Amino acid sequence: MLSKRFAQSIIRGDFVNGARELQMFAIMDSASVARSLGTLPDVLAKHVIQNGPLSEVDLLSTYSRGKSFIRHAHALKPQRGALRCVVVFYRASKGWAVQSFTIDDRINEEIKD
Repeated sequence: MLSKRFAQSIIRGDFVNGARELQMFAIMDSASVARSLGTLPDVLAKHVIQNGPLSEVDLLSTYSRGKSFIRHAHALKPQRGALRCVVVFYRASKGWAVQSFTIDDRINEEIKD
């Protein structure tokens, strides 16, 4: 599963190669992907300083909307204070493609009732 491999690449500190794989299937243009990746090292560094190194990936949710969208959310787990990694897939005319991806600290949105 592409979204899990991307999340695991972040855990390993190899998000550039993970993002390259994600980009091969992306609808997003290269500039948008580069902008998203450009902020990632700072976000991760601040989080690791506060919460410890990332060590594990946990699938939090999978949602499908209609026949065209699937959204996978993973927890990137350090010693405390997990991050959320969300990848949204779109069913294009030639198969599934990555619509968008985000990494943030809004984990509560995934675990609320």
